[in-house]
Amino acid sequence: MKYVGRVPKAYKCIRQDSCLGGIDSKCAEGYAGPLCANCQSGFYKRMIACHKCPSKKLIAVQFGVLGFTILVIILVIAKSEKSSKRGRRTVADIFLAHVKIVIGFYQVLAGLLQAFSYVKWPSEVSVLESYIRFVQLNVLQIVSPSCVQESFEMNAYRHFVFTLAGNVLIVVVPLFWYLARVTWIKIKQKQPDERHLIDIKKPCLKIIAFLLFVAYPSTCVNIFQILPLSCHKLCPFEGASNCPSFLRADYSILCDTNTHKKYTLAAYASLAYVIGFPIFLAYIVRKTHLQSQRSNRFSLADERGSMEAVAFAILFLHENYSPSCWYWESVEMARKVILSAGVIFVGSESRTQVGIAAMLSAAFAMLHGRFRPITDRFEDYLQMTSLLVTSFNLGIGVLLKVPSDEATGSHDNAGLGVLLLLTNALVISIVLGKIIKDIDIIL
Repeated sequence: MKYVGRVPKAYKCIRQDSCLGGIDSKCAEGYAGPLCANCQSGFYKRMIACHKCPSKKLIAVQFGVLGFTILVIILVIAKSEKSSKRGRRTVADIFLAHVKIVIGFYQVLAGLLQAFSYVKWPSEVSVLESYIRFVQLNVLQIVSPSCVQESFEMNAYRHFVFTLAGNVLIVVVPLFWYLARVTWIKIKQKQPDERHLIDIKKPCLKIIAFLLFVAYPSTCVNIFQILPLSCHKLCPFEGASNCPSFLRADYSILCDTNTHKKYTLAAYASLAYVIGFPIFLAYIVRKTHLQSQRSNRFSLADERGSMEAVAFAILFLHENYSPSCWYWESVEMARKVILSAGVIFVGSESRTQVGIAAMLSAAFAMLHGRFRPITDRFEDYLQMTSLLVTSFNLGIGVLLKVPSDEATGSHDNAGLGVLLLLTNALVISIVLGKIIKDIDIIL
């Protein structure tokens, strides 16, 4: 007997553990769809794996913790004008500087784990996932809305829409609060103090600027993953034509439909925000920096009371950098976008992709080491640690893509898993240690 038909083309599952293997390979529990890349009903995707939906009570607790964290940050921002000594950094300045370094590190880590989900990471990485989702303040990574309401299917399109809507709410809610408060003051006082109105505007604008800044990397990820370069063509056999093309972020979505074309146009339009937001921030920071130079001041923190509202709102972007490196937050934003979102376009599912990301991460670490842009010694140490740990993570990713001996593979993975846990917990541990030390000094 001679087989004269075409041999079907075999594809690797995106995540090795999601497939059971064999000729008629079935998906493991919790996984479904092409390449077993989607989650079954009752499960939700969290970065690199599908997890069983938690109970409604646990979901409420998780959202409560996230809401409390965001509320603390907002309250710190709202009180950030009050300083014990004139001309010095406030507690709020120091707090926000630490927060943006920690959140930035874990945002990049989450983006890398998601982009390199095809790497067989050690099982210990699931422990990292459990706390990363809280630290990066990404609501959709806490738990999927489909776990709250089973009939509500959460796909890449809805992630895209929810992300854009979230950015709009970040702007609208504080502005509404500001307008409501100003209206109430004007009703009570026919001639309200202009200085008082500016003081109300400052924290509102700062809350908007900080939350948009925090949401920016995840916004870029959700925009980029809709673009045509994020599609994966699956052909039944070599040389086949009109092969179906699926969205890598969600294999339940076909890229050749009219619906996807509409979302693609919306994603292209959203690139204006991806490009425009950091440029706008850099322009405002530069303008503020030039004004401070003309006033013969090294930092706008010296004249906090007379600052313009917009300048005060973006103070956290540059107050911890030296005057010669006022632009450095733009470099950091570029780094976060490239490593958490941009790498999905480069040699997908290959050692090349991980290798390029590792080289870029090392390049940014060397740039930081060369310029030393952060003036505060502790914050400089914290930022350098986060950059080195990111490079270490990518180095581990490269190692895991290299075929290993089965006899030693399990022991290697266990060792690498422990190393990943320790190094990635280092950044937040350093901050917690600093807080405990400061409390002891005060007491």
